[in-house]
Amino acid sequence: MVCFGHWQFDLQQDCLTHRQSQETVKLEPQMARLLALFIEHHNEVLEKYWLTEQLWQHAVVEPNSLYQLLTKLRKVLGDDPKNPIYIKTIPKRGYRFIAPLERHEIAPRHTAKPVNVIAKSRILSLSAVAMAVLCFGAIAFFNQAPTEKTPSRYETSSLSHELGLEFDVDAHQSKDLIAYVKDFTHLIIANKQGYQLNEHRFDSRISFPSWSPDSDKLAFWQYQGSGCQLHVMTAAGQFFHSSQILPCQVGTKPVWKNDKELILTFGQYNAKAAHLYRLESHQMVKLPLALAANERLKMALRAWQDKTYYLVQDKQGLARLQTLDGTVHLKWSAPVTSVAFDVYHQAVIASQYGSLSRHFRDGDSQAIKETEIGLYTSFSSDNRGDIFAALESFQVNIKDRDDLPLFSSSSIDYLPLTNSLGETAFMSRRSGVCEVYLYHDDKINQLSFHQGHEYVGFLVWSPELSYLASNRDNDLVIYDRKRPLTQFNSQLSLPVKSMGWIDEQTLWAYDGETLNQYSLSGALISSHDSTADFVFYHPERQTWFVLQQNLLLEYETLFESDSEALNKYALSQKQTNQFSNLRIRGNDIYWQSAWSKRDYIWQLTLMPEQNPTLKKVGHLIWHYDIDALGDLLIAKMESVEGDIKKLTRLSEAAN
Repeated sequence: MVCFGHWQFDLQQDCLTHRQSQETVKLEPQMARLLALFIEHHNEVLEKYWLTEQLWQHAVVEPNSLYQLLTKLRKVLGDDPKNPIYIKTIPKRGYRFIAPLERHEIAPRHTAKPVNVIAKSRILSLSAVAMAVLCFGAIAFFNQAPTEKTPSRYETSSLSHELGLEFDVDAHQSKDLIAYVKDFTHLIIANKQGYQLNEHRFDSRISFPSWSPDSDKLAFWQYQGSGCQLHVMTAAGQFFHSSQILPCQVGTKPVWKNDKELILTFGQYNAKAAHLYRLESHQMVKLPLALAANERLKMALRAWQDKTYYLVQDKQGLARLQTLDGTVHLKWSAPVTSVAFDVYHQAVIASQYGSLSRHFRDGDSQAIKETEIGLYTSFSSDNRGDIFAALESFQVNIKDRDDLPLFSSSSIDYLPLTNSLGETAFMSRRSGVCEVYLYHDDKINQLSFHQGHEYVGFLVWSPELSYLASNRDNDLVIYDRKRPLTQFNSQLSLPVKSMGWIDEQTLWAYDGETLNQYSLSGALISSHDSTADFVFYHPERQTWFVLQQNLLLEYETLFESDSEALNKYALSQKQTNQFSNLRIRGNDIYWQSAWSKRDYIWQLTLMPEQNPTLKKVGHLIWHYDIDALGDLLIAKMESVEGDIKKLTRLSEAAN
């Protein structure tokens, strides 16, 4: 029996008893095990990786499983993580049990004592269970000497230790140099032991540093207003080149074709294109990469024989690596987040579901590293075969009235929508695919049980709150409070840009060129051409709103050529760039925009001569909501950590 604070803990029965009220709580086994570990290692810092290994051994669990278990334990103990009396969070390291123990009579347990980062990572690396990479196949085979395929083992160490978010790492193939981004606007250049050589600060967000394999030049993106700008600098910090600002929402990692030319992939989120860019002449040539209508270019890669390859993925999640001539060299039947080339092993490193694996041209594959907590979001390899990776972990939480997470996920794709009854519908990819949930009466109901990778980007309540609608790519789905009622194709040729309800029986959807209306059964009622930046319908005012070149126009109907605008609202480019996530609350509308890769939330009262009010600005505002009382809520991204890890390849003797 162990006593601490207001509680006594029976380790044999997994019971907590309040010392004043004598109320007893039976803990679930994993929660009791976590508390026992804290008590057994009282006042020690227990690292997240070590705790996860002790609790789940080598079982594959979600990255946020430890966080959710800890949240439950804190709730039972009545412990506030901001002002803890029991469990203290040690940033970048783990957790410490700080409450004094009055008695400690538990029998010794067979658990290893936590070790330092390097020793602990060695244990994890050497004991990693080889996973079978899902559904992998190779299409092309090249006649050359076979690559040595003895699986390599790695020792993991941390190269960054300061508080903050470090990500987008790239290692030079031959030189003792790495580069990464810290806190969105700082470019860090360091050696491969993590010693910082230079730091450069920018006034807007930067991303994806990329070393030239032939020199010490470093290319990277800077987001400026509504576009992207490519910079090239030397390792010493001298600027070598800056491009014009290019129209884009996102750029991916630049690929060096040679020391004077790069392959740049940039554009809209769902419509990126590859370009050949010549530094000396600033010439940009779009590459004729042939893609099907349901396929998207994700990124480019310099790989075998220093040629450029392109990662393409379709809406079903099937991925392939191909060259410009259309030849497919590798193929996956599960989504691939990112790829890098392993020069030492002459293989492609792929990230799938947060884990790293190696893929050879003849179809063989090997597991490299599986992470229990977090996701490998960027990675690269040098000539020695060492891997440098950014390991990010985060929680996105929708909070209940007690400011506790009613639902947590490592997914960044939350989409909360609260109605006037106080019910919150939301989407999450916590299960790996987009699922729709409903929170009401302090319970969560899963409304959808989907098997594919189609994306849910919109949730809309019907005017009388009888129905909920969403998209799944270009399909539309209607739900009641228990299940999907119908799913049908929108018959739009472009991706859905906005959707909503006209009345309780009529749904509409718009793709930027065509606006269709549907019955509850999914039958197409009407179809009209209407080109605009954004369109939405206001059920209470029974009017249409059209965004055209920074003017928000209100019409009684869209489909009469002589229609005059009832009202006009002048907006700035910052207020309209990437206009999205519209919310209507009575006579107020809210929306998001993006500028220099920062996120803005605006409010506009629909009355003459009104100007928008800025409600929120920041990085990584994925989504937001307006509650039943009209308060602005953010789907909060919390516990954000990002560290640069080095996976040092062990020698054959060590293997």
